[in-house]
Amino acid sequence: MSDLKAVKDALRKKFLALRAAMSPVEHLALNGAISARLLAMEEFAAADTVVGYATDGNEVDVRSVLENALIVGKKIALVRYDKTRKSYDPVEITSFQEDLEVAKFGLLEPKADLPKAVLSEKSLWLVPAVAFDRKGTRLGRGGGFYDRMLTEYPGRKVGVFYQNQYSEEALPCAEHDQKLDLAVTEDRVYKF
Repeated sequence: MSDLKAVKDALRKKFLALRAAMSPVEHLALNGAISARLLAMEEFAAADTVVGYATDGNEVDVRSVLENALIVGKKIALVRYDKTRKSYDPVEITSFQEDLEVAKFGLLEPKADLPKAVLSEKSLWLVPAVAFDRKGTRLGRGGGFYDRMLTEYPGRKVGVFYQNQYSEEALPCAEHDQKLDLAVTEDRVYKF
């Protein structure tokens, strides 16, 4: 195992434990504060499409942000795993009730027959991760899925985090790691 991988794995373990230690009530309260910040951002107002994800239960839940985007006339997309390519793609949905199914890792994803979303520079990505630092470096789960996907599609990348996922120390960053444009927590908006 490389030194970089070992360091990243140790950091993942640390930050995942912090997030997992939060109670369901904490998650709910902080999700509301984070969603309010996201909805108030000029980047949200300017977006034509908002790309999100289905939470694993410990990540920030962005469903209310996506629902609000639909209400105000924006397109929304969720990421879907492509078994053939072993990668994720954004897929436009119009209904959480009709367009989703249980998929890889037991998470909700857009149904297999829905086409990939067409994105523009005005698209806004809500990006989950394990941790982030003051330079916009994000520490993902280790598969590189988001890094690959974010190189293929345009748009602004907004990390969505709880404040306890902020690293005072610089996180390790490999050449392929995609940096964030912004990060949002319950406490503040970080611009990089």
